Formats: sequence, structure tokens, C-alpha cells
Amino acid sequence: MALSILNNIPSLAAQNQLSITGAGLQKTLYRLSSGSRINSGADDAAGLAIADGLRANVSALTQSARNATDGVGKLQVADGALAQVTNLLNRAVTLATEAGTGTVSDTQRKALNTEFTSIKDELVRIGQKTSFNGDSIFNSAAAPVDKNTLVASAKAASATTALATGNSIVLTDSDTGGSFSFATNGTLHTNDLINQINSSTTIGATASLDNNGNLQIVDKNGNGSLMVASNTITELGTVAAKVQTDPNKFVAATATAAGTVLTTAHAITITDTDSGKSFQFATDGTKTVDDLISAINSNTNISATASLDANNKLTIVDKNGNGSLSVVSDMTNTGAIARAQQSGSSSTDIFLSDGTSAGAGSISVTIGILSSTKIGFGSNSVDISTNDLLTKDNATAALTKITSAISNVAADRGTLGAAINRLGAASNVISNQIQNLSAAEDGIRAADIAQEVANMTKFTILNQTGISALAQSNQMQQSVLSLLR
Repeated sequence: MALSILNNIPSLAAQNQLSITGAGLQKTLYRLSSGSRINSGADDAAGLAIADGLRANVSALTQSARNATDGVGKLQVADGALAQVTNLLNRAVTLATEAGTGTVSDTQRKALNTEFTSIKDELVRIGQKTSFNGDSIFNSAAAPVDKNTLVASAKAASATTALATGNSIVLTDSDTGGSFSFATNGTLHTNDLINQINSSTTIGATASLDNNGNLQIVDKNGNGSLMVASNTITELGTVAAKVQTDPNKFVAATATAAGTVLTTAHAITITDTDSGKSFQFATDGTKTVDDLISAINSNTNISATASLDANNKLTIVDKNGNGSLSVVSDMTNTGAIARAQQSGSSSTDIFLSDGTSAGAGSISVTIGILSSTKIGFGSNSVDISTNDLLTKDNATAALTKITSAISNVAADRGTLGAAINRLGAASNVISNQIQNLSAAEDGIRAADIAQEVANMTKFTILNQTGISALAQSNQMQQSVLSLLR
């Protein structure tokens, strides 16, 4: 080998290897200190993408588990409240049964009715005040039914808004046959209409402007008998029931012609929960839809009218107008028979997700409404607000409704219990997913400590030998000086 002092090649080689060893030692120390095999995209680009995706899945699932826990908490609050409602209704059953016997005087019935009224008031309070995280649990998603209030759809600027000439509104009371008319002449204002409605003796109504400036007309009789016969006052817009829901009407799901022969061995039962009386109609293979309609219309046990609507669907209307009819039917020709509009229940959606569109979804739980006017789900709810125990007949009618209310509450609690169990099962699945996805991420991202300790030992020794080699390579050129002595 030629002796040269221009470049120290062995030294350069030793420096290069020492640099590589130092980088390896630095990466090993970084992995040991962080516990992660991937500390930057350069360590493992594909592995980093997979591990970050798995971490996002775990984060979404962890929150979903908390969502499920919160959902269970809300449903348990509702179930606890309904348990107390059942206790109250059971006490109401006792009171109604006692009031229905002939050994109790009217004075004693008044005392029983006082406690019954308190029970109804407490049902209202529980329905209004039971809450979870600041939100009322039993509030209906749909607006409450108020068939006694008519609301104008156009906003009036104020009580002094001028009404255009040549228009009119006519209100009628179907109970009394009384009528109220108001015609504009170019000088009248909204306030004039309100004053004339309030002072009218032909109809029982009060009028005012609501918070939005809309004309609001309320039937003082409270039985929904007030109707708008006609209205052409453009400033008011359409004047209609506050909520378009008819608790007095039942509509069949399937259209049938009047002459359709009803399939044999089926029946329909219509019950008036006010009086406790029922109507029953059984098919025999010869009776038609027209026979059913005639039988309903001529029956004296219930106050109902039946007909086919424009779509040939059987329609049954409660003539009393208080929603006291209930219908149970298994007739295949007509399909299910239920109230035309379902209202009075709220839905709670529990969102569960793994962070992907494919793994996202909600568990929806319906909670029945709770008050003295609605106990249960939608059209199947029971209204005990107008019932009392002041007479034997009233007590008997109230007992029928209270029993139905207890059944509704039991059904509601059953629905809540099933939902609680479902959320528990979902939470267990989520916990299993979190465990396995975390293990998968750990296998990609985490450092193998045993391997890294071995690497650290290796790089530490290499670093020491590299420094020694570098020192030796520098000493090699010193031998050239011996030739110059």
C-alpha cells in the first residue's frame, strides 16, 4: 500500500461508519424513550397511515361507549319516573273502586275525588319536570294537540294593523249553533276584531294576539266546537286549528269498496272509554263493508259515525269529539285501523360510530308522553284529565281509563327496558372492538423493547469501536514522519 498524506481514507471510512452508527443509536434511543416504533412518517409511512386510522376508530368508539352509557342513564331516569307513575295510578284504581261502590256517600266521594285530582296534578308535574342533562324526558317531539285553539297563519303587525275593506270572517259554535260575523269596511283594525269576538254572546270565545303577532281564538267551552265557517281577511291568513291533529278520527290503512265482502272469522271492537260501552262486529263471509258502516252508525252503545273517505278507506269518527273511542280490529280487508295522525311521543337517538360511514348508526328509543291528558304512545294514549269520582258512573268510567293508563305505562317501561338492554349489548360490542383495534394499532405503532435494547447495545459497542478505529486511522499517517527523520 502506498503511503499518502493527501487524504486519510481510513479516517473518512471510520467517520462514515461512525455517523451511521450514531444515527442508528439515536433512533433506538428515541424509540425507547417514546415507546413507539413510528415517531415520524419516515419511520414507516404505510404503517403510520394504518395506525392513525385505527386510533381514530378507537377514539370514535370510546365516545360511542360514553354515548351508550348516557343513553342508558336517560332511559333509567324515565323508567324510574314511570315506576312512580304506576304507584300513583294503582292508588287511583283503589280510589275509583271505592268511589264506585254504593256504600260511599257523595260527600265521601268528594274527598276521594280530591286525592284523585292531586294524583292527576302529580302526573302532570312528573311529565313536565323529569329531565336529563337539562332536557325534559317526556316532552313530545310533536306539538301538543289543542283542538280548541284556532290560530291565524299570517303575522299581524300589531293590534292597530288596518284591515282591507270588503272582507269578512265568520265563526260558528257547533254546540249551540250560534254564529259570529265580522266584516271590514276600510276603517277597522285587528284590535276591533279582537274586541268584537271577546264581547260576542253568540259564541264562547276569547281572542288575542300571540307573541308572534298572530291572531289566536280560543274556545272557552274547551270542547273543540268552535269552527271557522269562512274567512277572507287577507291580513289574517288561514285561520285553522292550532295543531292539525284529530284525536277523534280513526282511518283504515287499506282501501275497500262499499260492497266488498269481508273475509270471514274476523272482528272489530270499538270501545267508548268515557262510558265503558262497546260495539262489536264479526264477519261471517257474507257481510260487506257497507254492512259494517251501517252497524256502526246505528249502534247506540257508542257515539260514532262511519264512512268511506275519498280514498275508499273506512273512517270512524267520535261524535262526542273528546277522543274517547278506542278501536281493536283484526279485519284483513280494511288493514290496521288507527287514528289519522300519530302524535304525543318523543324519540331519543343514541349515535354510535367507529369513525366511518359504514360503522355509524343510531339506536332510536321512543318515550311516551306523560300528563293527565296523554299517558302512553300517540293515538293509543289515555286522557284522564276530565274524569272525576263524584258519582258511581263517573268512578266506573274513570276506572276503565286508569286501567288502560296502567297498561300504557307498563308498555312504555317495557320499551325502555328493551332499549336499555340493547344499549348494554351495543356497549359490550363496542368494548370488544376497542380492545381488538387497540391491539392492532399497538402491533403497528409500538416499539419492540427487547429488540430495541439489543439494538442499543449493538450501536453502543459499534460507536465505541468506531471511535477507536477513528483514533487508529489518524495514527497511521504518523508513520510517514519516520521516513523524514
